[in-house]
Amino acid sequence: MTHAETDDIAKEIKLGEKVSKQIEEQWERVVDPVRVARLSMILGRQLAFTERDLPFEVRLIEEKRPNAFALPGGIIYFTTGMLEFCRSDDEVAAVMGHELTHAGKRHVMIQVARNQRLSIGALAVLVATRGQGIAPILANLAQVAIMN
Repeated sequence: MTHAETDDIAKEIKLGEKVSKQIEEQWERVVDPVRVARLSMILGRQLAFTERDLPFEVRLIEEKRPNAFALPGGIIYFTTGMLEFCRSDDEVAAVMGHELTHAGKRHVMIQVARNQRLSIGALAVLVATRGQGIAPILANLAQVAIMN
């Protein structure tokens, strides 16, 4: 890995951490050891197949609507609604694989590069809501420039 690639990954991880703080200010992070362990186990089985060497971590937030999303740098969120919606670990794994692909293909970072003025709040809206009506909650977040 080149120095530039290492720097890019470090920036991506830092950005993901900033966005995760915004998300966890809006939604309660669930720390139930059984549900979190289930997600972590499913993630662990898929890590050998990821395209990038990121510090992947899965987190659970309290939200009735089924959703999952990947942040830059490898943080993946599942909502409690998604866990209830999925009928098996295989279905959870399919959703997680989808999110790992977003992270592997750098989809959010590509979107960020297209709009250098995108704020942390706007990025949280982009990845967390996917247009599902939660945008007004996050739209009021402080507009902090991503590249600062």
